[in-house]
Amino acid sequence: MKCYIFLTPELGNMGGAQMFTSNKVTYLKKKGWNVQVFYYKKGGEIKLPELLLYKDNYIKDFRYAFYYVPKWYMKIIAQRIREKTKEYNEIIIESHLVELAYWGEELSRLLGARHICNFLEEQIEPLSDRKADYFEFKLKHWELMNSGPGSQRRLFKDYFKSEFAQYENVVKFVCSNVVSNEPLAVKITKSDYSILTIGRLDKPYVRPMTERICDFVAKHADKTINVIYVGGSPDGSLEKSIPLLYEQQNNVHVYMLGYTFPVPSALLDKVDVGIASANSVLVTADYNIPTICLDINDYYALGVYGYTTKNKFMRQDEPKGDISVLLEEVLIDRKYPKRDGIQRDDEMDIELGKQLSYLDRSISYRGCYYDVYSMYKKSTIILANIKWYLRRIIEYLKLAE
Repeated sequence: MKCYIFLTPELGNMGGAQMFTSNKVTYLKKKGWNVQVFYYKKGGEIKLPELLLYKDNYIKDFRYAFYYVPKWYMKIIAQRIREKTKEYNEIIIESHLVELAYWGEELSRLLGARHICNFLEEQIEPLSDRKADYFEFKLKHWELMNSGPGSQRRLFKDYFKSEFAQYENVVKFVCSNVVSNEPLAVKITKSDYSILTIGRLDKPYVRPMTERICDFVAKHADKTINVIYVGGSPDGSLEKSIPLLYEQQNNVHVYMLGYTFPVPSALLDKVDVGIASANSVLVTADYNIPTICLDINDYYALGVYGYTTKNKFMRQDEPKGDISVLLEEVLIDRKYPKRDGIQRDDEMDIELGKQLSYLDRSISYRGCYYDVYSMYKKSTIILANIKWYLRRIIEYLKLAE
């Protein structure tokens, strides 16, 4: 009897982590696993049916660093998880953020589970010596799943070692089921060009990207242009403010479609170019639409995915690209025509099957855990515990009012 547990930030709204988790939950269930998903961010509608099943698995303490929580309360959290896993003799915990990876390690020790780190965040803060040592431990025990060459450098930064190459494991994110044949609810005006960008509106690249799109629109005032945004913001404010940036352009129609899932193929059929960052790049690229991908650090273009770059997150040898120039090349010069290569559902099964097979590499290290508390001084932990108690007292007093 096998149980797979995900520690992930949120179930609501729509993003790469939610899509990835939903896909993997579905796959694991098909393979006979019991699956549980725990999260710590509330808010936003849970749009994916597979994730809606886990709405009660909310653990708010995951929002804090693990060492803030007293060890006795850590055991209570572990017991809550155990209640959903006690019938299973094999338990895997997969954590989706660097900070959740420390939680995952301690909870795995308490539950006798194996812990796989599969960090999904785009930007990672520099590690301390001890944290780098922890992730090196996970890497060498084949418990750092997302460890392709680029991912290793993104995580370890100055702590990267050439010897890490022997532990490489590339996680490929697939998005073939993001697109459906559902009808398009919004009428899109017929225009000379249609630009589609997919991603949360509160991501830092959105403003500079929009400004460069405006430059392109202004340069081609003789053309009619649709700019379509798929994605939302936490409070809905950006859905109102972004269209204001196009006020001076008379030749543009701006569409704010919010968290549209699945993306109707009827929408993609109208699109001439996509712009996105990270794994959102795949939605349009896998549909044969030339897609400009943006560096998650500097917000400049990496290139056109699959044509001039294979990177979705950050540049390696690519020069900093100007989005408006690439729009010129894609739309006006037609340098990057559509080509075959739409992903099929079986590719998703193949890629997720590789992730399941990855678990076999760590079997010989079963029962080996890193002492994550050793990353901090005892005085730091004691002070953090005091802050946790104070937060609890304040929360209790607010409820009593």
